[in-house]
Amino acid sequence: MNTRLHTLLGCLCSVFLGLTTACSTPGPPVDPLEEAFSESKEAVLAGVEEGFEESESVDEYVVTARLNPCRCEAPAHEIYIHGRWTRVFLEGDKKTLTAVDKHLGDDSLTLATVELRGALSGDEATSNGVEFPAFEIRQIEKE
Repeated sequence: MNTRLHTLLGCLCSVFLGLTTACSTPGPPVDPLEEAFSESKEAVLAGVEEGFEESESVDEYVVTARLNPCRCEAPAHEIYIHGRWTRVFLEGDKKTLTAVDKHLGDDSLTLATVELRGALSGDEATSNGVEFPAFEIRQIEKE
């Protein structure tokens, strides 16, 4: 009986040892170009996030805005900030918002843009909980 117990324990230890070493074996080799691309992509995204955080402390600046409606609840307006177009909720007095919408037209086929002076004023969420930045318009620079 002692021999059977030792044999059983030996088999269990071998199986356990096999399972633990199998999990630690390295996967397929990673292509250096793919790894470099992935790391650079992460660095760019981190830089954009840092830029957004830093821009929240800026009092105001001028951005280009356009109308780019979509079929979901995302805001229809975009501003060109940090080297890319970003969807934002536009905030401001009713007169200013009406003037911006009048200049930009009813649809995205007009390709109109307008320069706005203002600042990011936090985030607003759609009804499904997706957050977008809000841009408070302080003045229309150029139409």
